[in-house]
Amino acid sequence: MAWELALSCLKALPDLKKPTSKEACAEEVILALLAHTGISTSSELRMLAGAFLCASPDSGTVKRAVNNLRECKLIITDTLRLTGPAPIMVIRLSEQGLIYCSHMGYPLVTSEWEILIEEHNGEIWTQHTAAVLYFLFQVRLRGYSTRILPNIPGCKIAPDVKITSADGERFQYVEVEIRARRKLHKWRQSYRKFGFISICTITPAQRVAIVKECHEAGVRRGFATDIETLIQASKGEDSGPLWITKW
Repeated sequence: MAWELALSCLKALPDLKKPTSKEACAEEVILALLAHTGISTSSELRMLAGAFLCASPDSGTVKRAVNNLRECKLIITDTLRLTGPAPIMVIRLSEQGLIYCSHMGYPLVTSEWEILIEEHNGEIWTQHTAAVLYFLFQVRLRGYSTRILPNIPGCKIAPDVKITSADGERFQYVEVEIRARRKLHKWRQSYRKFGFISICTITPAQRVAIVKECHEAGVRRGFATDIETLIQASKGEDSGPLWITKW
């Protein structure tokens, strides 16, 4: 899902314009985004809602909308911790929220948070869950479309994310790692399959350590980034490049 597609989907839903107050409209926008896109980080949802409503994602209107939906038990939220960056809030529709969105005619997809819980032990490995979800946000912020836990037919490699360039001509399978653990066999296997490897870590120190592992494994081409650097870069006017290290 890319941001342009997410916003165009909202514009196709006329009922979003019906609520009389801006706050009520913000609530409907957030519910529609959760239903239709599967996006799960509060930061990204608020940014998209703000763009649709011509409001700041940090405005009281948007923040109150999230709080109201939680109080009405239409959404479930949690705070997941990362090493280095601040904790992130994640959101998904509750059973009541799913029923409401179905009644409203909003298309329903499984949220990225739920996919990680169901298919990747996301409730146990919460730090990895947080890292994957926030990486998806940072990738889409830079114009890519994404797919979480992509299936590669006939291949035992199970990457965390597939990213595709805005023109649709280039894609990469990305591993999200929370620490260096000398996975030399894994890096060699991915390199043999794809001709390069793509890795996201949480901190710059982790990125440097895993790139070193890749060199030890004989990986001659690769791309690496880290969430902490991406967050800092995204605070400027230009969000900056996705990949911090290339070789």
